Amino acid sequence: MMRSLRWRLILGISVTTMLVLLIANTSIYLLLSQRVRAEFDAALTTRLGSLDTLIEQTDESIVVHFDDRPMPEFTRSWRPEYFQVWDDRNAVIARSRRLGESDLPQLRGTRHTPSFQNLQLKDGRSGRAAGIQFLPHVKGEQILEQPEDPAMRDRLEDIDEVDFTNRHLVTLVVARDTRDLDQTLTRLIWVLLMSGAAATIAICGILSWLVTQHMHPLHSLSRQIDRVNESQLDAQFELPDAPAELQPVVHQLNELLMRLDAAFLREKTLTANIAHELRTPLAGIRTTLEVADRRNRDVEEYRHCIRRCLAICHETEAVVSTLLALARGDCGPPEECEDFVDVSHVLQTTWQQITEIQNRPDLLVSWNCDDRLVLRTDPNRFRVVICNLLNNAASYTNADGDLRIHTSLRDDGLCIQIINSGCAVPAEQVSQVFERFWRGDRARAATGIHAGLGLALCKQIVGFLSGQISAGIESGRFLVTLSFPREHVEVLESTDCGLTS
Repeated sequence: MMRSLRWRLILGISVTTMLVLLIANTSIYLLLSQRVRAEFDAALTTRLGSLDTLIEQTDESIVVHFDDRPMPEFTRSWRPEYFQVWDDRNAVIARSRRLGESDLPQLRGTRHTPSFQNLQLKDGRSGRAAGIQFLPHVKGEQILEQPEDPAMRDRLEDIDEVDFTNRHLVTLVVARDTRDLDQTLTRLIWVLLMSGAAATIAICGILSWLVTQHMHPLHSLSRQIDRVNESQLDAQFELPDAPAELQPVVHQLNELLMRLDAAFLREKTLTANIAHELRTPLAGIRTTLEVADRRNRDVEEYRHCIRRCLAICHETEAVVSTLLALARGDCGPPEECEDFVDVSHVLQTTWQQITEIQNRPDLLVSWNCDDRLVLRTDPNRFRVVICNLLNNAASYTNADGDLRIHTSLRDDGLCIQIINSGCAVPAEQVSQVFERFWRGDRARAATGIHAGLGLALCKQIVGFLSGQISAGIESGRFLVTLSFPREHVEVLESTDCGLTS
């Protein structure tokens, strides 16, 4: 299940949502709880303000007017509030009757900033106390001025003409339970938890539905892929309502199908071409042997028959060897053995070997080679390329035709051109000359001699040698151009070679 994209999306977004809601709800709780506690403390401060006005000093005694006539909140039996008053000698002046012999903590804050403390009340309830220390009101005092010091102004509430050196500081503390406060905060916690859980469940449900809806294009694509087999590689995947992120995937899949279709087509064509190329020499061998078997012949005739069969076998072996070389190349580039090759020397020596084999004295060969050019490459594979190109040119050049071989150093590197007359390839088919088993003569008259593999092998090897090969038609002549990078070329001091034969 966890490998499913759908469940990964739902789980990832759900966990993220829960974390965000948890952080948000925690922040809300902290802010609201701080606000509620501040209001609770403000209520205690108000109670202190209403009680300290009822404490008065007469002569040297402190009178607590609300002690004789206590307020209902201090006398009730259910959730009573408490107060306690001390003088400056820490002697208890008054206390709530419900407090009994218990004492509240002495908190000596000021009227502006009372002191607060959480505590456990007499009956075990959780509570909170607030306390101030102040100079009680003295009857008959007259205000003259206020001191600049806020602390003195708070302690000495009134300054008059009478001598009040015997005024005493009084500490007043009130306490009440925090049940309502705790219930409010608990209710707030539950509200935030339930709302967060409900929001998470709702988001997960909506998200699951949305992900399911938006996964439909993937399911549709999966069904289309499942219906494709080797006989339907020309099919195209279509997702008109797919999101933009899926469109490149669909496009690449269609490109892949096109490449697979082309590969299967090449395989079928290759199989047919191989069968055709092998059928001709096998038919030649069979025909030769059948003719020889019809009657008794002399030794020389049998030898001629054997030589003819051997020649056909050699030609067939050459085709098979070329196919094996192409197959090895398809498996990956071979290991290169680089060395410096004299380009002009390789061209001339290879051409001499070909002329000895093909015996074409009618050809007019024009050389325009720079014998200073040295190429850093694999010598053996480079010779294979040159041999195939020159052999192809010699084979297809018309009688009394001409062949031109040029080498030059350009800005982008070494350029080798082989141009032959008698081109029978239509201009629109030039791009096909490097395909396997392709030949210019549609009648395939040279079957068994030319298999149409030489240029394909050249293109493969040149690619391994970091070069490029191209073909074209120039003024009715067939032109093959080899190019190698400039960094693979060295220029030596020598004289140009301009030979004509």
